[in-house]
Amino acid sequence: MRIVKASTKSISRTELGKKITDGTLFLSCLMTYAQIEKLRAEKVMFSDLE
Repeated sequence: MRIVKASTKSISRTELGKKITDGTLFLSCLMTYAQIEKLRAEKVMFSDLE
């Protein structure tokens, strides 16, 4: 396992904005409520969906 130290270097807002934008990923869930209900009967990582 590689341990990376946090940087204490100051950066501009522009540079920070670019880093945030470059590190942002859009996720979309296309599951319907019916599909979620079907999965409730199966073993899944989440069990408290309402």
